[in-house]
Amino acid sequence: MPIDAELEEEAALDAEVIVGDGAETIYGWYIPACRALAELKGESRFPVKVGRTIRNPLQRIRESGGMAPEMAVLGFVARVDDAGNWERWIHAELGFFALKIETAVGNDWYRTSPEELGSLVSAKLATIEAAQRAKHRAWRSGQASTLAQMAAVALGLAGKRLRYQDLIADNGLSLRARS
Repeated sequence: MPIDAELEEEAALDAEVIVGDGAETIYGWYIPACRALAELKGESRFPVKVGRTIRNPLQRIRESGGMAPEMAVLGFVARVDDAGNWERWIHAELGFFALKIETAVGNDWYRTSPEELGSLVSAKLATIEAAQRAKHRAWRSGQASTLAQMAAVALGLAGKRLRYQDLIADNGLSLRARS
């Protein structure tokens, strides 16, 4: 078995929380002492490095955490397509709730947990899946405006001033009913 394949298998087994089935990876790793300290304080959040890679997440940990006093733990893996957009979205969500650690050495450190990251991404994946199902139902029934409204909700654009025709065109959808 090639080394990359072995590492990939190892990463899947070692991650505490795994969601999704895409081709790219969002990961969250942490230093065990940071988690232990948070738990001693009764806190559920601790510093987690949230990033993305098209390679194996264990390689990224070795590159990023190689100078740490103990081996980092791969706590979270999300298999997604278009990891760049997913990473930006996760960072924005965590930043919105003031969970970014501004004083951290390096970027992309957040006060969170693998479980919280898993819940966050799972909820978004479920929303996307529901929107896709609604899109297919709308196409079958010819309800283009309902389709656009559901797409707006799924894309987080509900309540914003935009024309549904633009939303539909921007997302490769059609206003014509399908038979």
